[in-house]
Amino acid sequence: MTTPEEDDEIAKTVDALLKYAGDAGSLKTAANAALRLFHSMGYRRGYADAMDDAKRGKDRRVVAHLN
Repeated sequence: MTTPEEDDEIAKTVDALLKYAGDAGSLKTAANAALRLFHSMGYRRGYADAMDDAKRGKDRRVVAHLN
């Protein structure tokens, strides 16, 4: 489930991608950047969810190693 702010970001990204629909190279670059952004957002959310579960004792497999 996405937040309203994330939905707005997705809509802005789609609009930006549509501007490059005629140029395959630019479209590929813009799509790669957008997908990396959303992948990292999902990874961050998943990590936070796992850490919250660990704090509540639901999942003890999550261990953070900070350098």
